[in-house]
Order: sequence, then C-alpha cells, then structure tokens
Amino acid sequence: MLGKYRDCCANRDRMFKLPTIIRVVTEVDLGLCRTAWRPLLLCGLRLTVPEVAVPRMEAERHYRMGRMAGLIDAYDRWRSMDYRPVLSELPAEHLAPYLQSGQRALEIGCNRGQTTLWLASHGLEVVGIDINSKAISHAREQAKKLANMKARFLEGDFLGQADMGNFDLIVMIRVLTCFSRVEDWHALLNRCFECLSGEGLIYIHDFVMAPQYESYRERYSEGARRGWRTGNFAVPGREGGMLFVAHHHSIEEITLIANRYEKVLLNFHDSISLNGNACRMFEFLAKRSRMALTGGVFGAEQGLAS
Repeated sequence: MLGKYRDCCANRDRMFKLPTIIRVVTEVDLGLCRTAWRPLLLCGLRLTVPEVAVPRMEAERHYRMGRMAGLIDAYDRWRSMDYRPVLSELPAEHLAPYLQSGQRALEIGCNRGQTTLWLASHGLEVVGIDINSKAISHAREQAKKLANMKARFLEGDFLGQADMGNFDLIVMIRVLTCFSRVEDWHALLNRCFECLSGEGLIYIHDFVMAPQYESYRERYSEGARRGWRTGNFAVPGREGGMLFVAHHHSIEEITLIANRYEKVLLNFHDSISLNGNACRMFEFLAKRSRMALTGGVFGAEQGLAS
C-alpha cells in the first residue's frame, strides 16, 4: 500500500488517481483554488499532492465551511437550513427593564425577526442579521406590516461583515449552539465584545450541557468518540440523517463568556429543544466592563446547571 503511494509521488499524472479522501483534504482542508503541488502528511507518510483546480469562490466557500472532518459542524450550513424549532420563540422579557427608546441594538441570528421586531416595538433602532436568506425575507415581510418600527434586516455572515459600528445592546438567542467549532465560537464572542459601546449590554440565551438526560448523555458520548469538542453532538433531521452538529455549554464555558462582563443576571432553566426534547438553557445579561477576570462561576448558580 505504502509502495503504491510512493510510486504516485514519482508520477504527476498518476497523482490524480489518489483516493478521494486525499483530494477532499487537498481542496477543503487547505482551502485551495488553483492547481499546484504541496506536501501532505497522511498516516505518517509525507506525500506531495496536487491541489484541485476549482473556482476561487467555490474554494473559499469550502474553506469557510471547515476542514474535511468538520464540514457537518460548520455554521455556514445555516445558509440553507429551514429552522423551525418546536418552541418557536424564547421571549426576552428579562431585557425589558433595561431597554430605552433610541438605543441601537443588534440581533445576531435573528431568524424570522420576532425578537428584532419586539425590540423595535420598545423604541429601539434595531438591526437583525442572519445568514439564511429565506428567514430574512420573511422577517422583512413581517416588518412591512408594522408601522413606525425602526428595524432593518441584513442577510449575511456577521463574522464576515465590514465594520457595523457600535451597539448599546447585542442579542443572541439560540445562536452560540450553532457554532460548534471552537474557533468560530471564540470569533463570534470576540466580535460581539468589539461591537458593544462603552457600557453596552449583551444578552445570550443558549443551551447548557444536560448529561442528566439519557438522550443527550448518549449523544455527548458519541461526539466524544468521534473526537468532537466536549458538548458537541449530532442533531438528527426529522426525516432521518444528521442535520447538523450542535453545541451545549459547560459551566466552564459559561464562566469564560461571563468573565469579560459585569453580570446583570444569569438564570438556568428547563426548556425544549429543536425537536421537542427536554433540555437545559442559560440566560445571561451583562454590561461591557473592564473588570478583572473572576475565578469561577457565580456562586450558587453552578448548582442550578447540574
């Protein structure tokens, strides 16, 4: 077997007969868009593999979507996914006391615009952004039915947007769970921090790891066997197959998020997942702050997530 690979390395024409897995690694893992030759380490053997000639835009799309083994966990999949959870809306009513007319707000992953329009109904100037074109189209249609609303909707990747300015409030509801790749997760949180005004507020409502539920415990274990990030698991489609890879947060991750802010509230509660399964969630509201990092979770709340 290894001898055959060495023979391939000596003959450029025969390189194109390498197994499909090598061609996929070449195109996706390296994010290539021109024909060339580069070394690749596979099973301990260093090979010189031709890069696949694909259009630049297509290669860039594959690169954004992640490495070969991680395509299914890339948030870019949400461009075409029809997200209709059993629990269609998670009210952000705890935000109400902190809303002031004229504040500039951003909702990331606004989906069909319900929360964005709710914020606008309180007199805020709101931008809702989502990567899914159908969701944004629906949100825009809903906005047309409402008078005197300062809400606009953008179709696009928040991480790929040019400078959007600063906001008094940033909202993310069931968004971090879609960022199962840790580098994307960190990039999103960092960009949020950068986009907040001096003492702006951030509101996050997302999922907590819930190993007490057997269905999740088994899926967390399966994710670990696949070498996925702790808390990652496969979400099945309603018609079978794997829909995407989701992420549930550990207490340590929630603490990491919170350490950059001055906490206003942190609640843990029971909820319902996309497909109607019992789950746990956390609701976090905080103010941008220069406070020093704290060492642990906020006291008694650690017990609430268990």
